[in-house]
Amino acid sequence: MIEHVFTSSEGIQCLHATEHGLWLGHQGGVSFHDPETGLHAKWTTHHGVPALPVLHVASDARRLAIATPNGIAWIDDIESLHPRLLEGDTTLRWKRGLMHARGAGAYVNGVAFIDGCIYAATGGGRVYLERNDGFQLLELPVQQARLLRLCALASPPHTRRLLLISNNSGVLLLSTGDGEEPSLYQWAEQESLCSRYVTAVTIADAYVVVGVHGCIHVARQRDLVENPNNLSRWGRVTLTDLHAPAEHSRIHALCAHEGHVYAGTSAGLYRIALGELETAARDRAPAERLDEHPVRHLASQGGALWAVQHATLGRYEEGGAAIQRRVYEPAESNARVARNHGRRRDTVSQDRAPLPPRITSFGRRWRFTPETRWRGFHAEPEAHHVVSLSATPDGIVFGGEAGRVVLHVGDRWVTETVSRQRRSPEVHSVVHDPDGARLWAATRHGLFNRDARGRWMRDQAFPGRTVHQLIVWQGNMVAVGSAGLHAYVQSAWNEIPFVEETPALFAAIPGEPGLVLAGRPGTGFFLWRPGAPQPAPLQLPVGRANCMVWDADDRLWLGTDRGLARWDGEQVDLLRWNAEAEDHVTALAVQNGHLYVGSQAGVWIAPLDRLEPATGAALEALGTRLGLLDGLPDAHVSSMLAHGERVWVGTQGGLVCFC
Repeated sequence: MIEHVFTSSEGIQCLHATEHGLWLGHQGGVSFHDPETGLHAKWTTHHGVPALPVLHVASDARRLAIATPNGIAWIDDIESLHPRLLEGDTTLRWKRGLMHARGAGAYVNGVAFIDGCIYAATGGGRVYLERNDGFQLLELPVQQARLLRLCALASPPHTRRLLLISNNSGVLLLSTGDGEEPSLYQWAEQESLCSRYVTAVTIADAYVVVGVHGCIHVARQRDLVENPNNLSRWGRVTLTDLHAPAEHSRIHALCAHEGHVYAGTSAGLYRIALGELETAARDRAPAERLDEHPVRHLASQGGALWAVQHATLGRYEEGGAAIQRRVYEPAESNARVARNHGRRRDTVSQDRAPLPPRITSFGRRWRFTPETRWRGFHAEPEAHHVVSLSATPDGIVFGGEAGRVVLHVGDRWVTETVSRQRRSPEVHSVVHDPDGARLWAATRHGLFNRDARGRWMRDQAFPGRTVHQLIVWQGNMVAVGSAGLHAYVQSAWNEIPFVEETPALFAAIPGEPGLVLAGRPGTGFFLWRPGAPQPAPLQLPVGRANCMVWDADDRLWLGTDRGLARWDGEQVDLLRWNAEAEDHVTALAVQNGHLYVGSQAGVWIAPLDRLEPATGAALEALGTRLGLLDGLPDAHVSSMLAHGERVWVGTQGGLVCFC
C-alpha cells in the first residue's frame, strides 16, 4: 500500500561509530555512512522504525539498537547488514519492542548493550531489560528521574555496576551483581557536582567522565565499583577562556580519541589528555580549547574525530595558528552617581585613562571539514513537516515549516524559501497556477508568488493578509481567507461579493457542482455554482469543516472535528468513530473508488461503495487504518493530494506516497 516514505535527515540527535562506519540518528530516521566509500543508507518507519526521530544508537559485537519516542528497534546481525549496504539493499525490516500502534509506547531516551542484552532508559526512573520472553521493567526509587544514557562499568564477573545519567537527578549507579542486594547510589550538587543536569558520559581508560551544565566531572572506575559509598566528591575539568558564566555552557558530547578526551560544548571544542585525568579526579584540571564553534555530537571512527556542528556532519583536523583575541577592559575610575531634579545622572572622573587591550591566545585552532557525501540533499526533502500539498506539471510541491516550499521534480527535491524571517511561518497553502505558469504560497504573514527566475515575492496588491487556502477554479486563482473570497483575474485581485456581510472563510473545494466554501463555526457554508454571479448560502448541519472533497458521484465529503459528514445534494449523513483522535479529520482524498481519510490517528482507507452511516467499531471495520507501525512517519496527517495514480499524504514527520 505504501510505496515510498520521504523524510528529512536534518536535526541530528545521535552520532555512533562502528568499525564499518558511522550511524546517525536524526529527525527522519537512522542513517549509515561509510566515510571511506561515501556509501549512504537510510531507514525510516517504512522499514520498521517504530517512530521518529531516532534519539540514540548503540551497538554490540553483532547487534545494533536504536531508541525512539515509541519504543526501540534492533538488528540481530549487523555484520550481515554491511554487505547488503554495499549492494544498495535497504529493505531490511527492523525488530521492534516497547512500541504502541498509536505512538504511546515507551519514550526511550537511550539504549545500551550489557552482557549482550538491550537495556533501555526512559523517564520516570524506568529501565527496561531484554529477556528471552520480552522486556522486564526495572523501576528505580527516583520517579522524577528522566534517564538519558546508561553504560556498564568494568567490574568482576560476580558484580555488575550500571551507571545511569539523567537530565534532572544527577548521576545514578545501580548495583545488581549476583549475590548482592540491589543498591542505588546518587550524586548531585550535594556531592560536589556543578549541576544535577547531566548531559553526556563516556568511559576513558580507567575513568568515568560526565558532563553537566558548566563543567566536566571525573571519577575513577575503581572507586565507583569497589567503594561507591566512599565517593563523596567528583573531580573537575574546567573549561578555559569562557566569555559567559560557566553554568551557561552546556556539555553536549564527550568522546575518547587518540589519548585525549574531547568535549563538544556550546562554547566550542575542548580536550584534555588521558594522563591528566588522574589529576582531575583528585582535584581539578583545565581543558584545552581547540575551536569556538558549538559542537553537538562527537565520535571516533577510523582514526578521525567526527563531529556535528549544528546540522552539519564533518571531521576535525589539527591545523592553523593559535587563536588570539583582543580583550578590552573597562577603564578604572571612581564612578559616582548624582541626582538632579529626580533624574539619574552618572558622572565618571577622568583621573585614570582606559587600559590598553589585552591579547589572549589559546590552543591551536582545529579545522572542521564538512562531510557532504553522507546526505543526498537532492534525494530527500529538506523539510519534515508537510503542511500543504499541490501538483505541478513536473510533479508535486508541498509547503513546509520555516517558510519552505519543496518541489519534487523527477527524482530530485528542490527546496526554496518563501519568507526569510527570524521565525519564518509555515506555508499552509501552496498551488500552481496553470495559466500564469507560476506558484503561489500563503503564510500567516501574507501571500507570495514565484517569478520566472525562481524568486519569491510578497504580493503587495492582495487586499488582505491571512489566506487559509489557495485553489484553482475555472482557470482562475482563488484565495480564501479572513477577508472573504478573491479571484485573480487579468493580473488583479477582485473581491467576490456576497449577499450579506463578507464571511471569514476557512476552506474550499472545487468540483463539477461548483465551488463549496466553508467558514468558521457560525459562518456556515456557501456554494458557488458555475455561471452564478456570487456564492449562495448552503444549509449543512455541520459546525466547521477542516477539509472537503468531491467523489465521482458528486457527493461532498466533509472532515470535521467530530468525524465525517456526507452530503448528496439533499441530506447529510454522519459517520463517527466516537474517538477523539480518529474523529479529528484533517485531510481527505478520493482515488480509484476509495476514500482516504487523514486524522490524528493516521490514514483510514475505505471503498466508497461500502461506506454507509455508521459509528464506532462498525465504521472502523469498513476500512483499513495505517499508522506509525505501518510506515507513516507521524500519526498526525496534515494534508493529502490525489495526483495521477498515486495518493500523497503529508504528515508532521514526512511525506508518504501510496500506490
